[in-house]
Amino acid sequence: MEVMCLRLRRIAKMAGVEENDIDRLLVNPPEKIEIEVKYKIAVTVMELRFWLKDCESPI
Repeated sequence: MEVMCLRLRRIAKMAGVEENDIDRLLVNPPEKIEIEVKYKIAVTVMELRFWLKDCESPI
Protein backbone atom coordinates (compact mmCIF):
# COMPACT_ATOMS: atom_id res chain seq x y z
CA MET A 1 0.00 0.00 0.00
CA GLU A 2 1.22 3.48 -0.78
CA VAL A 3 0.06 6.81 0.61
CA MET A 4 1.03 9.83 -1.50
CA CYS A 5 3.85 7.76 -3.01
CA LEU A 6 5.13 6.79 0.46
CA ARG A 7 5.27 3.10 1.23
CA LEU A 8 4.10 1.76 4.58
CA ARG A 9 7.67 0.65 5.25
CA ARG A 10 8.85 4.29 5.07
CA ILE A 11 6.04 5.54 7.31
CA ALA A 12 6.74 2.75 9.82
CA LYS A 13 10.43 3.62 9.85
CA MET A 14 9.66 7.31 10.40
CA ALA A 15 7.24 6.45 13.23
CA GLY A 16 9.60 3.99 14.86
CA VAL A 17 7.14 1.10 14.60
CA GLU A 18 6.99 -2.11 12.59
CA GLU A 19 5.21 -2.23 9.25
CA ASN A 20 3.08 -4.98 10.78
CA ASP A 21 1.84 -2.46 13.40
CA ILE A 22 0.44 -0.21 10.67
CA ASP A 23 -1.23 -3.19 8.99
CA ARG A 24 -2.79 -4.20 12.32
CA LEU A 25 -4.06 -0.65 12.88
CA LEU A 26 -5.72 -0.59 9.47
CA VAL A 27 -7.39 -4.00 9.90
CA ASN A 28 -8.34 -4.20 13.61
CA PRO A 29 -10.55 -2.08 15.84
CA PRO A 30 -8.48 0.63 17.57
CA GLU A 31 -8.93 -1.02 20.98
CA LYS A 32 -6.73 -3.95 19.93
CA ILE A 33 -3.66 -1.79 19.18
CA GLU A 34 -1.28 -0.52 21.86
CA ILE A 35 -1.75 3.17 22.65
CA GLU A 36 1.97 3.91 22.10
CA VAL A 37 1.84 2.45 18.59
CA LYS A 38 -1.30 4.40 17.72
CA TYR A 39 0.27 7.61 19.04
CA LYS A 40 3.51 7.18 17.08
CA ILE A 41 1.65 6.46 13.85
CA ALA A 42 -0.78 9.36 14.36
CA VAL A 43 2.00 11.88 15.07
CA THR A 44 3.96 10.78 12.01
CA VAL A 45 0.95 10.87 9.69
CA MET A 46 -0.11 14.32 10.93
CA GLU A 47 3.43 15.62 10.44
CA LEU A 48 3.58 14.18 6.91
CA ARG A 49 0.20 15.73 6.06
CA PHE A 50 1.45 19.10 7.28
CA TRP A 51 4.60 18.98 5.17
CA LEU A 52 2.91 17.49 2.11
CA LYS A 53 -0.39 19.42 2.21
CA ASP A 54 0.50 21.39 -0.90
CA CYS A 55 0.81 18.13 -2.82
CA GLU A 56 -2.72 16.93 -1.97
CA SER A 57 -5.29 17.24 -4.69
CA PRO A 58 -8.40 19.26 -3.83
CA ILE A 59 -11.56 17.33 -3.05
